[in-house]
Amino acid sequence: MIKGTRAPYNQLSGLGLNMFTNDELAEIHRATLDVLSNGGIMVLNDEAQEIFYSHGCKVDKKSNIVKIPAYLVEEAIQSAPSKVLLAARDPKYDIVLEGSRVAYTTFGTGIKFLDSGTGKVKETSNKELIEASILADACESVDVFSEPLTPRDVPPEIEDLIAAETCMTNCSKHFHHIDCLSAESIRKFFAMGAAIAGGEEEMRQRPVCSVLICPVSPLQLSPEAC
Repeated sequence: MIKGTRAPYNQLSGLGLNMFTNDELAEIHRATLDVLSNGGIMVLNDEAQEIFYSHGCKVDKKSNIVKIPAYLVEEAIQSAPSKVLLAARDPKYDIVLEGSRVAYTTFGTGIKFLDSGTGKVKETSNKELIEASILADACESVDVFSEPLTPRDVPPEIEDLIAAETCMTNCSKHFHHIDCLSAESIRKFFAMGAAIAGGEEEMRQRPVCSVLICPVSPLQLSPEAC
């Protein structure tokens, strides 16, 4: 495939608050669309593949590669809200994400910590998660509470739900879960949030919790992410 150069094409010299020109950002976006539609991504879950296929994506069952047409990506971008409310258990900590507004959250998700009393590195437990939740609740500089560590002393199959209960019980700010392990866990996590918000509809209007999903580099959605 032959692709001619673009004219005019502006570039920035040096480093400032604007790292890329509009032309450069547009070129990155076009390259992204090209990768997703022609190279595709690896999706390691049958149900997720079916969802992609039902919306017009090309799915190769042998390689697990899903190719996403550019128009679907553009539609997804257009559907994304320009303003997002991250509600809190205590409404005074509600925060709105929009435009150039900046918010601060905690680190996530550690599996070891430095014991300040002994100076030794230890595996994290629910005790440390409780303490971190209380500390984040007290810190004025923390706007959103992301799960900073995972409790390694509980049954691994329900570790994510125990972490959610611990965080939402001990911190009154919006809770951002980083370590949900399955679709069933997500459903139970939503139910926990709904119980705090006062019902499912109230949870949709004032989402007191949210979830982060991590893809695997390069271009792979793991079974857990799906």
